[in-house]
Amino acid sequence: MRGRGRVLGVVLLGVMGGIQGGQAAEVRAVAGMAHDSNLFETQVDPQGGWVNRLYMFASGYLLRRSRGYVSVQHQGGIKRFWQAERQADGRAGDVVVNRLEVAGQIRVARRVVLSNSSLLKVKQVSRVPGEESYLRGSVEGRAVARLSKGASGTLYYRRGGDDSRDALLPEVSLHEVGIEGHYGRSRHLRGRVGVTWRWLDYDRPALERDAGGGVVPLEFGQSDLVRGGSAGVQIYWGMLVHLTYGFLDNRSNSFGYGFRAHRVQALVIRHLAGGVDGQAYVNVQFRRYDDPLIPLPGGGSEVDEYEQTMGVLKLSRQVTDRFGISLQYGFFRNGARQSGGFYRKHVYTLSMDTSL
Repeated sequence: MRGRGRVLGVVLLGVMGGIQGGQAAEVRAVAGMAHDSNLFETQVDPQGGWVNRLYMFASGYLLRRSRGYVSVQHQGGIKRFWQAERQADGRAGDVVVNRLEVAGQIRVARRVVLSNSSLLKVKQVSRVPGEESYLRGSVEGRAVARLSKGASGTLYYRRGGDDSRDALLPEVSLHEVGIEGHYGRSRHLRGRVGVTWRWLDYDRPALERDAGGGVVPLEFGQSDLVRGGSAGVQIYWGMLVHLTYGFLDNRSNSFGYGFRAHRVQALVIRHLAGGVDGQAYVNVQFRRYDDPLIPLPGGGSEVDEYEQTMGVLKLSRQVTDRFGISLQYGFFRNGARQSGGFYRKHVYTLSMDTSL
């Protein structure tokens, strides 16, 4: 734990030093404690316990001019699991996450803006069942054009991939292209529509169902094409309401991975009383797979490890200009095939936020 803390501190100080060389940095720290009813996201006999979290955020501009800027943001966090009966050595487990993003933007014409961003995320896990270490990176370029008063269009391309440290999860490479349209002439009502195409290549063999009903690997790797469409509306009238609907169509060359999904998200934010703000967030996803069985009978797969249902209630108060406190309750359930197993969990969190 101490070694990971030192690494996190060195990375954070390095980023802060780079930011301060160009512009003043904004640094925040968030510390919290949570009780999780299903620490390791198991389907049966869940184990509850306490989790401590500490996150640091540093952001600022390396370069800022009238026509554009270069910004950098670093997020580093440590999460410690204190309930550890199921872990191999009986000690508390740790999850350490570092996320670094560098972004730039330049205005090339009166109505056209070009931007790009690079993202690197590293997750390290020790002695925590159900958590996997990985390295994730991506590069994205965007072109945004103002079409008329209140209307704009965006075209973007993203290239990235995941390098998992878990032997059971494959490495993934992705290409993504998207088009978005935005419209809003006031803060009271804004709308958005978009379509995306995502190509995924997995470092594992594609699967095929043979004549006897079994599943056999093929000589080539699995590739998926995910086509998606989404529409969202944001309403502000005494409170902020954000509603989003999305549709996904995943076509795979591997048995068991093709599906169609509907996803609905709702976010409501409102000031209550005494300086307290309330938030409610709901995410629901319904999937229908093309194939009736999971790829490996009797085994698990990341196919089912998506958040099918999620609900969060949060109360927060900014006590001073630099210090805030919040209480949060969350309900989570992952997806499952037909009558397959799934987990549920309830998480209660107390957090304190301070600007440094």
